[in-house]
Amino acid sequence: MSLFGPPNISELEKKGDVRGLIKALRYTGRSDDQINADAIQALLRLAPLQAVDPLIAFIQDLRRDEFVRSKAIEALGELRDTRAFLPLVNCLKSGDYFICGASARALIKFDDPRLLPALLASHEKSYEIPPLAAQAMARYGEKSHIPLLISWLANENKKTREQAAIALDQLGWQPTNDESGAYYWLARDEYECCAKIGPRALMPMLVFSNQYKPIGMTTAEFSRWLIPKLCYKSFKIDTGTTAIVIRQVENNSILALIMADECISAPLLEIMHDPNEDLGAKVNAARLLAYMNDQRALEPLFSLLSSPHHPYAEEIIWAISTLRPSDIEPYLSLLNHENRDICMSAIHLLDRLGSELSINPLIALLDNNRYLDNINYEAIITLGHIGDIDVIENLLQRLLKMNGPEAIHRALLIALKNKPDPRAFEPAYRILCDSAADHSTRLAAAELLSALHQDNQLDDNALNMLTPLREMIQSEHNDHYSSSDCGHTDNGKIGLDFPL
Repeated sequence: MSLFGPPNISELEKKGDVRGLIKALRYTGRSDDQINADAIQALLRLAPLQAVDPLIAFIQDLRRDEFVRSKAIEALGELRDTRAFLPLVNCLKSGDYFICGASARALIKFDDPRLLPALLASHEKSYEIPPLAAQAMARYGEKSHIPLLISWLANENKKTREQAAIALDQLGWQPTNDESGAYYWLARDEYECCAKIGPRALMPMLVFSNQYKPIGMTTAEFSRWLIPKLCYKSFKIDTGTTAIVIRQVENNSILALIMADECISAPLLEIMHDPNEDLGAKVNAARLLAYMNDQRALEPLFSLLSSPHHPYAEEIIWAISTLRPSDIEPYLSLLNHENRDICMSAIHLLDRLGSELSINPLIALLDNNRYLDNINYEAIITLGHIGDIDVIENLLQRLLKMNGPEAIHRALLIALKNKPDPRAFEPAYRILCDSAADHSTRLAAAELLSALHQDNQLDDNALNMLTPLREMIQSEHNDHYSSSDCGHTDNGKIGLDFPL
């Protein structure tokens, strides 16, 4: 311990006292770790050449704190003085995990071919060493190093894989159409090139997208393990009616699934056909099979759709619509299902499929008074999406008659908006002016009127009728419920930019 307390590194550096800083490296009193570390940095700034020997002595002193020794090792790496090379190699050979990593990082900064055998001899001591060894092989490697580099393409450490690919490039190796080639392209983040290899690229893709490790699983174990690994990233699909959040595999997993064979699809199909399996597991399996475009999933998917399937309706609909069944007759039959949720799901599916074969059954559904308003509402919306001019005429006539509940009027207004007809002006105008109508219905009327205007289908009389309403249409809508008296206030405004 210093007779006068710990050395003041800042003062020593200001005075240019190199000898004092070197002496501070040997300090072992109170707060010695911080003082030693500060002395290392001060010496680097003040007298780097004079710092080499004291730093070498410091890294060889095993009594010193490992963290501070690593700082001294890093400093020697920055200096790249040849006197430090062998002492650093000795630290690499004899040090523990922490010191080995620091020594490897320091040695790679030397331009000395001896660093390659040193790194290779210690590459199993720290995860940091293989990528640095691969970097050294890119400089000093030989053809004999290629097999090791190929094996490192499948290393768990991404940096190791990347550096191995670079080293293989430097050594003139060309990727082949097998697993090693797949690992190479994955290391380069070239997923499309990997996919071109075909089914042999499946396992490498799963390795790095899902940390797959084959461990001799049974079929059931494999399937239950694979599904959550592949299905974990959320994304939104806009169906035209609502934004649906479903689970999606990441991009490289999708490519893998496209190439997948029975080793993936067989256990997934087993899940879907298992009467004792959980509904959620079946839906996840269906989603993956849809990505694989496996048409065998359609039969069990229909079974899921035609029985209670809450809360997985959207996932099931997405899977079926992705597989694009050639025969939609079974799905049309569900329009008459006594379970309204199943009927509703069938309508949404037919909307996605967009087949004209759905038109007549949907119109028949509208004409059947036994169905609830929400069923008819969705049927009208779907007809608006897939219908031809005759369907639009049918919907227009229904609007002109103004029969039925307000929800049906709203659906008709929405359906007719994309194919506006001037005959729709009068009922839309009447609804817009009806203060008793719900805001969402009046908004739909305003949107239809706006579509008519943009399509140049409003005459001067219609424009004159709408002009006084422009302020009401464009002003912000306020809708307020009072919790104290359960009262409700609505300012009657629409909140739509109206282009008059």
